[in-house]
Amino acid sequence: MTTFCDNISYINDQINGLDGTGESDVEELLKNLDTLNEQFSQMAELTVPEEFATAENLADEASENMSMAVSYYHQAYEAETFNQNYADAAYEYYTRANTRLGYILQILHGEEILDENVKYIVDDSDSEE
Repeated sequence: MTTFCDNISYINDQINGLDGTGESDVEELLKNLDTLNEQFSQMAELTVPEEFATAENLADEASENMSMAVSYYHQAYEAETFNQNYADAAYEYYTRANTRLGYILQILHGEEILDENVKYIVDDSDSEE
């Protein structure tokens, strides 16, 4: 997971380094988003220890959302004219993917997820009653 986070951080830096004025900025953005999508897909394929089983479903959802985001970003930027509706949809899916990634990191760090929209079961079978 450390490698994944390092890769995501690098890709994020590459995307944020684009100022939008360069001739190849859109191409670079889409290339970086494709790489980001690959990283999320690979994360979703990782074997998860049983104590972190909740993270497995979140990883799948994060990957699906990132895939949709990248697809919509391509549609927005590769259209004859920029399509704001696709860009808005892309951003929504992108946000969802990153929110789920945040939840995964919280779970892996043993933190409680304080979001009323997220339901998960904590296995207390090791605790004394």
